[in-house]
Amino acid sequence: MARQSDLLADCMAGGGRTLKMPGDCALQQHVRNGFVSSQHGGKTKRLHWKCQLAACLLLTVVMVVSTTDWSRIYGCRAFFTLPMFPFTDNSAEKEALLSLITGTDRGAAEPPGRRAEILKAFEALEQRNPTGAPVESSLLKGDRELLWRSSESILGSNRPPFLRPKLDKPILQFLDAAEGVARNLEETPLGCNTVEAEISPLTVANREKFSSRLDNYLFFKYNAEERAGGTYLPEATEQLQRTTVGVRFKVFNILGLFSLPAPEPATGILEVTYLDEDLRLSRGDRGNLFVLRKCSAERSF
Repeated sequence: MARQSDLLADCMAGGGRTLKMPGDCALQQHVRNGFVSSQHGGKTKRLHWKCQLAACLLLTVVMVVSTTDWSRIYGCRAFFTLPMFPFTDNSAEKEALLSLITGTDRGAAEPPGRRAEILKAFEALEQRNPTGAPVESSLLKGDRELLWRSSESILGSNRPPFLRPKLDKPILQFLDAAEGVARNLEETPLGCNTVEAEISPLTVANREKFSSRLDNYLFFKYNAEERAGGTYLPEATEQLQRTTVGVRFKVFNILGLFSLPAPEPATGILEVTYLDEDLRLSRGDRGNLFVLRKCSAERSF
């Protein structure tokens, strides 16, 4: 091996020569155009430094394409949405959160100390969001079942039993940002309640306008503990309209018997902080957290 190394070095220094090796084989070393080709036993092997360069360039292109906000560059909506973490497996974080909320009756029956664990797992999964612009993603559209929430008022835990959502029936939410449509459904022993709303991408300019102002409205504030004026507003950045929608409630359908038009202050904000093929995490401007699982790509109610 040492002898072959010496011969190779001698060949490269000499600009390319045919060197005779012991035995019947001939090792031809050529240095041309930045690459070395060797012929041994009739088989040709090529080692090219440009291969490594091409691999590096390819990796760079993938990283740039995955992290660039193309809508800002071209001044229009991107034709597709690339994931923020395209090569990341989030299954461990998802499993941890789902395991913690299982058996809690959507959060109404959490064991002591469980809430802190859920919040920690919730935030950990948010950090692994695979969808950089959820409001623009086709994954957002569809019916989702509420698995867990942080607010007692949403589950109606303080309502009379005959007005509370049935535990054996799903609480559903349909979102379609492209069409600007949202709808919620809950089933009570006396009938179904639905809420119809319009949604639109939130901007820095209209962020304050959509903050919930229903502090004294019974339908929203029955024994709720949220601080007046809301407790959470997403950060006012250029990314805001790609992750967050403003909500304007339109009609409340009560027990399937009658409808009430929503008052003018009936607005809210919903930020999508995690979105994949089946799970969605969201934050509302009243400080509420939501975990929902997709059950249909189309509206079913």
